[in-house]
Amino acid sequence: MNRKIKIIIDTWDPYDLMAFAPKDEYSCEVKEIEEYIKNHKEINLESVEELINTIFDFDIIDNKNKDINKVAREICKIDE
Repeated sequence: MNRKIKIIIDTWDPYDLMAFAPKDEYSCEVKEIEEYIKNHKEINLESVEELINTIFDFDIIDNKNKDINKVAREICKIDE
């Protein structure tokens, strides 16, 4: 699952770093999302949106806030 989440987050690129950052730029964040999913048998869109917002601290970086729903939906669809 980690690979799928990594692709979703790297494609989203919430901090616009992937053009010049190492390929593992978001590895800590991806790992945190993966751990959350593993530890919660039932995940829902709202909980994943909240998790993403917390991990990426969008109270500070507001320009990517609108994409959280789309990214959370993609993550929730993994292994459906």
